[in-house]
Amino acid sequence: MADVFLMGTAGSYNDPNRSLWREPIKTALKDIGVSYFDPVVPTWNEEAAKREADALATAKILILAVTSDTSGIGSLAESGWLVASAMMRDQWVAIWIDTVYEGQRLTQGTQAIRRDMLKQKGPDSIEDASRRARKLVNSHARKLVEQYPKLHLYVARDLNDLKQWTVNTAKQVGTRKKFLGIF
Repeated sequence: MADVFLMGTAGSYNDPNRSLWREPIKTALKDIGVSYFDPVVPTWNEEAAKREADALATAKILILAVTSDTSGIGSLAESGWLVASAMMRDQWVAIWIDTVYEGQRLTQGTQAIRRDMLKQKGPDSIEDASRRARKLVNSHARKLVEQYPKLHLYVARDLNDLKQWTVNTAKQVGTRKKFLGIF
């Protein structure tokens, strides 16, 4: 399996405007010979879900980025499970969550969520819910790092910081072959 798992904001595979935050990290990892898993696929199905679960369980480094491109509700919900499971598996984790979300772009998934919210006629918009969740996840993650500084958890300042941390940590931890002592 891959050394680095890249999860978070995706958007539709066929959308020419989808988030491409993974690309600079993938290029940097290729340059140093570190493998990665990108879960963004043309058709997400049971087989893709299985590959994703396997990669998540076996990668040494887990990266989560939630950009302002989508509401990120799914990725924000996964963030807690990601950190908890990584702690149990002794994996390294870095997250970056953009606190800005204006809601300009709607994907098919966020449209469905918005329709449900409108039916309920609740006071919150998807934008409000996303902004609140982003702030909460960032706050909780920073507090966790502060309380448990020996955890393999990093909260990045921005996407470039996330890329640098990923590359530096991959060099430190080593590729799976090096990590397992196989040369």
